[in-house]
Amino acid sequence: MAKEYIKLEKLGSGSYGTVYKGREKDSNAIVAMKKVHMDLMDAGLPQSYLREISALQSLRHENIVQYEGIVWESNDHIYLIFEYMTTDLRSYMDEFAPYGLKLAAVRSYLYQTVKGLEACHKQGILHRDLKTENVLINKNGVVKIADFGLSRAISVPVGLRYSTCVVTLWYRAPEILLGQKGYSTPIDIWSLGCIFAEMISGHELFTGDSEIDQINKIFCILGEPTEEIWPHVTSLPYFRKFSDLEVPCLEKKILLRGPGFDLLKMMLTYNPNKRISAKRILNHQYFKDSIKMYPLLPYSK
Repeated sequence: MAKEYIKLEKLGSGSYGTVYKGREKDSNAIVAMKKVHMDLMDAGLPQSYLREISALQSLRHENIVQYEGIVWESNDHIYLIFEYMTTDLRSYMDEFAPYGLKLAAVRSYLYQTVKGLEACHKQGILHRDLKTENVLINKNGVVKIADFGLSRAISVPVGLRYSTCVVTLWYRAPEILLGQKGYSTPIDIWSLGCIFAEMISGHELFTGDSEIDQINKIFCILGEPTEEIWPHVTSLPYFRKFSDLEVPCLEKKILLRGPGFDLLKMMLTYNPNKRISAKRILNHQYFKDSIKMYPLLPYSK
């Protein structure tokens, strides 16, 4: 017998749907209900939802949000059902930590996010839209990666050309911004590095208002990449030199030292072939001590 759900309050909305808090009638279990926008339904269920369902059905991991099914209402509304999470990382920081999280929380949330991402990459899936809004947290401090609408199976051989219209601009890796023909798992690691920096400072690291401005912002903070550190970078389609670049200032932007800063630099390495992998992150010295759960502060939702 199909489960029935009662829609409760609205939690948020985006390009592809509106998310509601819901309750399963028989068990009273609280869930998240993502409503498909009807204007996207002319040719069937949108590709983004099909990708999300396909990815989540193959990913069963404690740090990846659980997909529970799909529900058709009598009025032709369609909902994807997910486990309920208390909040997302961006919303939580906006409310409780506008100047950055405590270091114990950073380590806990980052470690769990990396574990989820490592499971994705091990399963052959690129997320392609990691950002703080897609990192969910429950009241006990359990972190889960969500929103796989832009996910894609890793190509074999690695490096086949994908769309460059992926990843929210502020979290987009330089190889995509510069028009590299193929990309793979390092693009998710770059996004993760941006999330790491954001947890430390409370605000986004690279905030360009266009692709060219995003490149400029990255170059200003990390310095301009050279052929020595990233072979053939100057031959990429959208590479250009900026005449007004400042002295690189990542260390001034992010108040993090020792193993943590070392790890951040490895995540934000220009050359994707040299960028650290999720598996190696889990074994980094930054996580040498045991990771404790960091429950949320009192949260009304």
